[in-house]
Amino acid sequence: MSSLQTPTKFPCAHSHLCPFSKTRCPGECVFADGMESMDLMILVLDVENRIVVFENKAVMQLLDSVGDHSYQGLNTLLMKNGGTFEGLLDEHMKGESMRVGSRIYGYSFYRAGGFVWIFLRDITDRDRLQAIAESVEQMNSLGFIFSAVRHELGNPIHSIKAAVSVLRSGLDRFPKETVADYLESIAGELARAENLLRSLKNFSLFEQPQIKAMDLASFFSQLKPLIEPDLHARGIGLQIEFEPGLPLVSADVRALHQVLINLVYNAVEAFSNELEPIIQIRVVPGTGQVSVMVEDNGPGIPDHLRPRIFTPFFTTKEQGTGLGLIIVKKMVTGMNGTIWMEPVVPHGTRVSFTLVSA
Repeated sequence: MSSLQTPTKFPCAHSHLCPFSKTRCPGECVFADGMESMDLMILVLDVENRIVVFENKAVMQLLDSVGDHSYQGLNTLLMKNGGTFEGLLDEHMKGESMRVGSRIYGYSFYRAGGFVWIFLRDITDRDRLQAIAESVEQMNSLGFIFSAVRHELGNPIHSIKAAVSVLRSGLDRFPKETVADYLESIAGELARAENLLRSLKNFSLFEQPQIKAMDLASFFSQLKPLIEPDLHARGIGLQIEFEPGLPLVSADVRALHQVLINLVYNAVEAFSNELEPIIQIRVVPGTGQVSVMVEDNGPGIPDHLRPRIFTPFFTTKEQGTGLGLIIVKKMVTGMNGTIWMEPVVPHGTRVSFTLVSA
């Protein structure tokens, strides 16, 4: 906002009309003085001259962290799907949201003549509570869970029963090779059922999380040697990055270990024919919380499937149970955190979650 001489003046030397009075602005503005001290973040844009005419202190602090206060920079940051401020209609537009670091900001546009007003508010806590409520609602849908479990266990059980029935009726006349094939099929179906039961055990393993203050640097120094040799044996690189002096977080060590293992091996199973597959874990401190990001350079997840990723029994894997990520979400929300997934450009997936500072 280089054109502003002081934080409480519109740049009215260009004969702009006042957005309030619709007359020529005198330079000093009582409305700007009031808006300057608000916690609500306020931007006013002149879309005819394509300049920023006002931003209060609250939004300046946010934009300082983004690094771009220009009209075009804000257009790129705030407008979705390639839209422009000039293209906004003369009415209240649907609200949008964006993520800056570990915080989530909701914002709405208002068009008034040649001006666009943008109001932004930090909705991180509201979003976190909503995510926890959604998770609790999912966990309480016992009818759906049990129905799905019955279905998932029923398939291998029926296959095993059919194979045993055939063997029983023809055991005295089948060659050894045929018997061996049937036994191999039975063993495979038993392994499938066992995998599902193991996932269900993990699902209820941390019903009462033992949350306490913990040092993430120490945690990752112990986690890395546990998973790195296996990843290297598969030809997959591993990077763990965090700044020195990370704040303590409130977490259940066992649950956090399970979360990271699940996310890392989800990424491992996503790789196909990447030349240099790599998994990066980054830890970024924020205000009152720490964000942990697990990123891979695999093929990524199609846009139409991403909204279903954290729903029970949804899987893109041939042998998957569809419980891995819902278990991860349950554990993260049990530690008062939030979790989300987003694509990585040009390809790959990033799963991020937050932990509350101790």
